Amino acid sequence: MSDIQQNAPDLVELFVQNFLNIPATQPTCHWIIGEGQACGAVLPTDPRLVSAHLRNAHHIGGESNAMTMCVWGNCHWRPIQRRSAIRHILSVHLRLLRWRCPQCSRTFSRRGTVHNCNMNSDAVPHA
Repeated sequence: MSDIQQNAPDLVELFVQNFLNIPATQPTCHWIIGEGQACGAVLPTDPRLVSAHLRNAHHIGGESNAMTMCVWGNCHWRPIQRRSAIRHILSVHLRLLRWRCPQCSRTFSRRGTVHNCNMNSDAVPHA
């Protein structure tokens, strides 16, 4: 079997996740609940239902400006406000919130992400 044939499933999953912006498999909750063990609950792909799981099962979110750490798997993200934690999980870890730049077609977790569409020195950042 050639290298291409052996890696075909990985390439398909990569395409599905990065270009179609949908999870290749049913996502599971990786929030650490104690002793280094992840929750493991099977999550829906609807961001509203995932938000409900995170709020109800793990008490994440709310309107608090209090700082907290993301304990999703081995996330090493800087401390974030509790009210931003769900958005962080949905966009960074589950990739359920994605915005596609209409100019370059790249995807980002937030619309306001400033980036250069072209890789040359004359590129103008845009959001």
